[in-house]
Parts: sequence; structure tokens; C-alpha cells
Amino acid sequence: MNRLLLSFALVAGLLTLGLPQIPEKGKRSDEINIKMQRVELALQILPVAMTPDQIKKILPKLEKTRAEQRKIMASEDDELIKIEPKIDATLKAAYEKGEYPSPQALNDIRKVAAILATRRNLEISRMTDELYDELKKSLNAGQLAVMAKTIEAKSLNPAKPEEVTEEARTKAYIRAFLLHPAAYEILVKLSEKKE
Repeated sequence: MNRLLLSFALVAGLLTLGLPQIPEKGKRSDEINIKMQRVELALQILPVAMTPDQIKKILPKLEKTRAEQRKIMASEDDELIKIEPKIDATLKAAYEKGEYPSPQALNDIRKVAAILATRRNLEISRMTDELYDELKKSLNAGQLAVMAKTIEAKSLNPAKPEEVTEEARTKAYIRAFLLHPAAYEILVKLSEKKE
């Protein structure tokens, strides 16, 4: 199932990669791509069979997480804007003079990318842990098991899949599906469903 989702995401990404878009059509295409993601996410979320009341209990934590994600993105934007002149100068030298990027420029660019990735991963891990704690309070053991079973253990540790815990698989599910930006709307709609 994970391979199917990954394949779908890659194909969806390739369909839009580098294609010049007419603004109106491009915006519509983006909206359709988001809907396609929601279909794939619904395929992963619906089997958990969360009740509207259970979803309502976890939505505040997801709302907080979404706000934190926006702050992280804003912070990353600031960092990227700071490094942009160096990137632009490096590209200009490459295009106009055929110069290879200098080791210093590469180091600076890679350092920013690594710092941003590390910071993002730490924050996502923290958010995952917080949401996991909330799910343990709000969902039953069977629902948590469905989440865990969605993730193949060997996708987390190919060498020793037998060492992957149910908690690790559930947290991988949270990162892949519940923290996905398009999942929130699905959960809101499901919370409005009459039981």
C-alpha cells in the first residue's frame, strides 16, 4: 500500500514538474492534484474507522500542529531568503562564465539545507509524539493497530523488520498520513458525519 501511495505521489509530482502552466489552468490543476492526494489519504484514513467524536478530540491537536508547521515554514522562508543572494551569484557565474559552484558556496548552501531539514525533522518528530499521545487517549487499541499495520515494518528497518515496534509503525502512519497537509480537511469532513 505504501508503494502504491509513493508511486502515485511521484507520478503526480512528475506530471506538474517543470511544466509551464497557464495561471487559471495551473491553479485548477493544483486543486485537482490536492483532491487526488485526498483520495489517497482517505484510502489510508477510512480503515481506522474513527468516530466523529474521536476525530473531534484529535482535531485541536492537529490544528495546533498545523499552526506550528506554518511557523516552521515561515522560519524556513526567512533562512532561504538570506541565502538567496549567494545562490543567485553562484548561478549567475555558472550561466554567464561557465564557473563551477565554489566549494564555499556549495558548503554554505548545503549547510542551510541541512539545518532546515534537521530542524524540520525534529519538529515533526515532536509533533508526531504529541499526536500519538493524543491518539492513545482518544482511539481504541484496534484502531491504533490498523494504523500500525498500514506501515510495513521493513519500510522502517529493512535489515531488521522484526525489531520495529507497533508504536514506531503508528508514528510512521501519523507522519505519513495524519500530518499530511491535505489530511486535515478529510478529518474535518469526517467529524461532521452523522453517526
